[in-house]
Amino acid sequence: MICTLYPLLPSAIDCAWKSESFSCRRWHTEKLKGRSRWGFESRDGSTDHANMQAKFQGLVRAANLGARPIEDPFLEKDLADRGYEYLVEHLCLNQCVHAQELKSRIIEIYRKCYERSPTNPESVITDFVAVYPQLSFESGWLRELVETQAGNRDFRRNGPRNRLFRAIAAGFRRVANPAARVHRSIRDARLEAARYSREAIEKDLNEWEKSLERRTGASEWIREQAIEKVKQLTASDSRLKCVETRLTQFLCKAQLYNATNLILSKLYGVPVRELETRRRP
Repeated sequence: MICTLYPLLPSAIDCAWKSESFSCRRWHTEKLKGRSRWGFESRDGSTDHANMQAKFQGLVRAANLGARPIEDPFLEKDLADRGYEYLVEHLCLNQCVHAQELKSRIIEIYRKCYERSPTNPESVITDFVAVYPQLSFESGWLRELVETQAGNRDFRRNGPRNRLFRAIAAGFRRVANPAARVHRSIRDARLEAARYSREAIEKDLNEWEKSLERRTGASEWIREQAIEKVKQLTASDSRLKCVETRLTQFLCKAQLYNATNLILSKLYGVPVRELETRRRP
């Protein structure tokens, strides 16, 4: 086996909201006792060991989210729907974010999407309530909508009053369904395990690449070496057999980054796009 699926790790989402400030490096880890550890550190430098596994090492520069305009709210909503960590990595990689600033930005993202949605804006409310139920109670724009429609004497079945409250109810029904939370926890654990294993796989492929000496090697010989390398990989883990052709193509073209992502995707059962570098401004 190239790597072994890492044990499920505790979710850091809940403890992140409770922390006054936390790092935006969602997958920043420390290798303690052979395990990858979550690290969220509070302003006073203390760490809640009940929720957080280890402290961050070094100084992390703070990001000012308030000074950054929301240029593409639908892009940021797409990231926020998948989890706040995706949004944070997109906005400020390797920086520290204050929790209140992040909360305010998420609330504003969904407000803009609701106002600009060309069709079915209520679906934005459903997503907001389902993914961030705690923020729905702090959202000024959603509270104003509820106050306005609560006094609306519109008895139409599909009127704005009923559409709003159906959207909110649908969001809370999604929150009450444990399947989504279980799926997200498993996904996060698999992603963490994949990222923890990336270094070893990249090192192995880089050493193989250096041994080729492409400047002097013929293309046909390089292809033969790539096929041989892929055979070694599939022999160590049969799950890679279904991507032998693509792996060979990546190795022939020296596309080691794509090859690494493909290997990790098959070993840990996560989409390749989840492993790729996020789009950043």
